Amino acid sequence: MRQSRIGYQAVALGTIAFLTGTMQSLAVAQVVQPKNGDEFKPPKNTVFLGVVEFHPPFTEVILPVGEVPLLHQRTYSTTIKNVGNVPLTIEKVEVGCGCLAAVPSTKEIPVDGDGNIFLMFRPTKLGKTSRTASVYFSGGKSIAIKLASDVKPVFAVSPEVMSVEKGKEHVELDICSNFPEMARLKQVYVNSDLVVATGLVAGTAGTLRIDASKFVNSLDPVLPLKLTVVDESMRIHEFQLLLRRSDRVEIRPTELRERRRADNTFSARAYLTGPEVLINRLAADNGLSCKVDCEGVGNLSATITSVRRFWGKTLTVDVVVDHELSEPKCVAARWIDVDGEEVAKTSLRLIRKRSAGG
Repeated sequence: MRQSRIGYQAVALGTIAFLTGTMQSLAVAQVVQPKNGDEFKPPKNTVFLGVVEFHPPFTEVILPVGEVPLLHQRTYSTTIKNVGNVPLTIEKVEVGCGCLAAVPSTKEIPVDGDGNIFLMFRPTKLGKTSRTASVYFSGGKSIAIKLASDVKPVFAVSPEVMSVEKGKEHVELDICSNFPEMARLKQVYVNSDLVVATGLVAGTAGTLRIDASKFVNSLDPVLPLKLTVVDESMRIHEFQLLLRRSDRVEIRPTELRERRRADNTFSARAYLTGPEVLINRLAADNGLSCKVDCEGVGNLSATITSVRRFWGKTLTVDVVVDHELSEPKCVAARWIDVDGEEVAKTSLRLIRKRSAGG
């Protein structure tokens, strides 16, 4: 059983590595376009964007294409109708980026005639965008064709930040396809572990239930998760999620350094940030204490002298440390709430105790 499990994990990791390499190659590849001299054959699913009547000084047209999928190529066409009094000869077509290619169906557009411009668009960035293909005619005439789009990820995942605490073994997030006609969910991995989606509707939407038990015992207040979605065409889509411990705080700096005071004692200052409910509890009287692992250190005590709200969900905590060290030493400091639960752990760098005559 153990050998089969190890073998399964190896296959899963190998699959993810292969798919990740595929995704990286897709991310840098430009739009697929015909080679020089090849006759362009538009795909059957080419979207027609309408007729543009061209006559100087008319030099620009904006064609809205709506929502388009990230890293997926779509082909559009628009018809240029020559309503002028002289024939139009297309000398060249230029595009503004590698995510767009443009091919004319003809070089000559007679008076009252028309010709098609095919536009192959493969966006690489999310959000609303405009990409331009410029068509230059003889006689110094030109027209700029702008594709206005809203680029969306193929799959949407929510929430991107999840909370987990002791006693809560699972977290859930919803996943759906923004373009179900072209991409359906096949497999989902979290940090290379296969996750089963429940309530899946025809591969387009469902709920992911993630086992969070192995994260609960982590000392880190915030843990990054890598979510990898594989669609039915074996294309992969990656998301960066966060798993937040609702019963832990983030402490800065991670290594506290003492500051010597006039009375020959030492103080350190920490900044604690976390969920509002937890921060409110720690800010109460005697809501927080600091314990230091003093094995091999000798007599040592750490006393919190001040807990103040610094900003929103952040506390400023001052602690006074008393010890008899003759050499610098780094020890572990544990921050404990009123119920005796550890909410954070950091290191404390103790400097050398000043001699009586120093």
